Amino acid sequence: MTKRETMETMSDVANRAIRHLANQGIRQDKLTTIMDLEYVNEICPLDFDILLAFDDGNFGHDINGIYKHFDRQTKTLNDCFSPRCSKPETVTCSKCGDDVSVDDVIVTSDTIVLGGKFCPECAK
Repeated sequence: MTKRETMETMSDVANRAIRHLANQGIRQDKLTTIMDLEYVNEICPLDFDILLAFDDGNFGHDINGIYKHFDRQTKTLNDCFSPRCSKPETVTCSKCGDDVSVDDVIVTSDTIVLGGKFCPECAK
């Protein structure tokens, strides 16, 4: 996804978020909403396509959570809040250099001794 496509999707998310929050009596402008989304995305990468496609319950969880737990002063998410649309955490394979989801990393007694994290292909 290009930067422009990401920004367009983020704008669509912001529009939906503003409507969602307004239904709860919370007024927030689009610029503030986009800035909050951008900051949260920097500390916890978000999949904006998934967020936009979420049903109202999951969308509300993430938007309300960001609204409630994002601290604009410190630029942190508090209270261990984690958006459901967060991208999987990745690490770099010590052998081939590919980014690998932490769920796919192979750790064995040999790799611990070597101090590396290996993708499934390199761990063979």
